[in-house]
Amino acid sequence: MEGETMDTLQKKFRIDWRKILQYIRSFFKEVLLTAPIPAESTKALELKKYSRFELTVRFCFIIFLLCCLGGAMLTKMWFIQVKEHGSHYKDADRLLGLRQKLVGSRGEIFDFDNNLLAGNVRTKDLYLTPRHIVGPTNKMQMLQEFSSFLAPRVGLKPSEVEEKCGEVLGKRIPVTLAKNVSRDTANKISSLNFKGVEIQNHDTDIIIQNVKGALVRKDIVFYPQDITDYKVRDTTICALSALLSLDEATLFQECNKALNTMSPLKLVRFLSIDDTNKLQAAFNEWNEIKNNYGRVIKRKIPKDAIFFEDSTKRVYPRDRVLSNLIGFCDVDNVGITGIECLMNAQMKESTQFRNIVLDGTVGKNRYPKSIYDSNLNGANVYLTIQLPIQQMVEMHLARLVAEHKPKRAYIVMMNPHTGAIMALAQYPSHSYVNRQPTDNASFHALVDGYEPGSIMKAVSVSSAMDFANLTPQSVIFCENGSWRYGGTRPLKEHGNIRFGDLTLMQIIQKSSNIGSAKAVIENMSEMEFYTYLRAYGMGQRTGIGFYPEQGEPVVFREEANGILHPVQRWHRPDISRIAIGHSIVVTPFQMVQAYGAIANGGRMMQPYIIDRIVKADGEVIPSVPLQKGAPISADTAQKIMECMCATVETGGTATSAQVKGYRVCGKTGTAEKVEHDANGKAYYSHSKHTTSFLGIAPVDNPAFVLLVTADEPSGPKRYGGSVCGKTFSNIASETLQLLQIPQSETESTDDTTALR
Repeated sequence: MEGETMDTLQKKFRIDWRKILQYIRSFFKEVLLTAPIPAESTKALELKKYSRFELTVRFCFIIFLLCCLGGAMLTKMWFIQVKEHGSHYKDADRLLGLRQKLVGSRGEIFDFDNNLLAGNVRTKDLYLTPRHIVGPTNKMQMLQEFSSFLAPRVGLKPSEVEEKCGEVLGKRIPVTLAKNVSRDTANKISSLNFKGVEIQNHDTDIIIQNVKGALVRKDIVFYPQDITDYKVRDTTICALSALLSLDEATLFQECNKALNTMSPLKLVRFLSIDDTNKLQAAFNEWNEIKNNYGRVIKRKIPKDAIFFEDSTKRVYPRDRVLSNLIGFCDVDNVGITGIECLMNAQMKESTQFRNIVLDGTVGKNRYPKSIYDSNLNGANVYLTIQLPIQQMVEMHLARLVAEHKPKRAYIVMMNPHTGAIMALAQYPSHSYVNRQPTDNASFHALVDGYEPGSIMKAVSVSSAMDFANLTPQSVIFCENGSWRYGGTRPLKEHGNIRFGDLTLMQIIQKSSNIGSAKAVIENMSEMEFYTYLRAYGMGQRTGIGFYPEQGEPVVFREEANGILHPVQRWHRPDISRIAIGHSIVVTPFQMVQAYGAIANGGRMMQPYIIDRIVKADGEVIPSVPLQKGAPISADTAQKIMECMCATVETGGTATSAQVKGYRVCGKTGTAEKVEHDANGKAYYSHSKHTTSFLGIAPVDNPAFVLLVTADEPSGPKRYGGSVCGKTFSNIASETLQLLQIPQSETESTDDTTALR
């Protein structure tokens, strides 16, 4: 044997399957198919009758045995694969299974033409497992070394990392030793003063009445983390198992499970993919150091002491553009203001879990605990806003603010035929560089109201014209500049101008307070005027938002109602004040909606800001334009537009609002703001105003309604025409050219005067 080589041994003990098959074949042939042959004879005997019967019995018996064996095997396989599948799968999942989270990303926000306004950047969140770092023996020195390594690489201080890890390590995980024990047993355990043992009232507070009185049942709970010395802890566990008649091995297992609970800690969010790769490489290098001889010495920190999970960071590439409308998300990517809040349910990403069974050759830490799945993305939201127009609007708003320095300012543009908001800007706005919401981040154009002033006169006069069938040439006597109605202070014209007889067109052109008020009072009752105002949408939310063809609309719940008191609460002079834009509070959207009805032949459309949403599977759900009402007839709408055309012509209050090459119309507004004296009494200020211009362009086929409002402008100019008219002109001119609207055959005549 000593001289035999390995090849010789392998050949010697190799199984020759060919010879085995030959033996089996000879067995069936000689034993089953032929009769026994005597040794002295070499000639095969002929099969007799009883030999054939014996052959058949033998053959059937062997077939029966084979069938029984096969049936037993199939039955066992059925039990394993079908009957016991659940238990075997649980065992495999427990030993080799991994619960993996599938996450999508939040839906993005675009303008009408697919320009990104709010998007996502793929990032990763850094997690730590503090128990892996310190190990079962709580090596706090290792935590200090790890914190010193990690902190500067993630922008934290080592003390902050240690503190956060300490909070996780300090969590007390209870092990319930016994439930519903008697008070005597509980008192006996309590008297021994075991560290980490607490006596708690039973959850159900069971009270049993007996001859000795009430007996309150107790639970005995053990916190193994409270005992740092493992020898003392083991002794305590042995003593408790003996006192409570518990299985010592089971109790040790439960305590070790509580001690080794791997609670993860989310340390840093939104790390870039490049930073995570660098951090992982640095950790691997730090975790394996070499001694003076070049030998690798491991620090014995498992690789999954740090791990990363996929996440997304919200980004706003346009910064201040539409920032108040788009809004904010919180740290968990949940919308809290603006469109982010309005469409949060639609844009929110989905999360699913799946269980995968590993093959046992690769550890669980090699598989990510969460992975990205685009099928779980939230729906993308497309606004009605057109970014080129929006950027131009914000540029001109900035110029208005620089020149007149208002406290606040708004610009709203709407398509009167559909109700789609084409542009929306406000000052002050906020920057996404500072992610903390401030007062500047509030959507003031939606949630704040103001007394509109003279831009209300077009609504008031159109109501009187529609109700009494008046014409632009109908004459109203304007009381020569002073008129007392209702026994209160007389109503006067702006600048103490005196007017006599004026047509309705001249009343709008000159912005006559008395003429506008008398046009309403002389032709309508208070209730009839109130009905028209409500039909125009005053005193109620516009409901701006998203209007799909099927399903409920999604609207801004925080939108302001404005203030239009019921007629029963009106004082006698209120009708004259409301007609000129005082004693009523409106929002910018309410005024644009009302003028949209005038521009659209009396048909008032529902304003909306969401054009469509596109789901992850490609399904498109558009907004459907809806007619909200018809406060006036088409004939009246045409008449009041002719009256407003005079506003921008020679002798009007807003010649600065003219647009070269186009015929436009509109109305100026200058409202004195309400102030309060030292006693809290309200009065109208003569120094603080809200100025506005609300125009329609072009008159022959309106493409948009545009409101420009400046709250408390400073400087010598304080009227709507002089403060807001030029801004309207610039925006309207550039927008009409951008939309390639043909020029009008006639246009407004130029004049340099601007009275109001």
